[in-house]
Amino acid sequence: MTVLHIETVHVDDCGGRWLRPKQLQAKFSITRTTVWKLLSEMRAIPKYKGDFIDYSKTLRLVRERAFLEYFKSQDKAYLKRAKPSQSVWRK
Repeated sequence: MTVLHIETVHVDDCGGRWLRPKQLQAKFSITRTTVWKLLSEMRAIPKYKGDFIDYSKTLRLVRERAFLEYFKSQDKAYLKRAKPSQSVWRK
């Protein structure tokens, strides 16, 4: 038996995709907590102000391209935040 999974994808005039946080979780294989943390950090940056749509309490969308750009910018960011006296690896 084949199960059909239908997913709603919102697309803007320029062809950009808008995703819900749950879709980000599935697409990037990250936890809900991580998605929430990344989106909160993104919202604090003026550059990403136009990349969010809060239509209602339950419908919040983020532009996929902007999220991917921010997500890539966070690569190894934990190393940059560590103080020089602190080692990332414990002995």
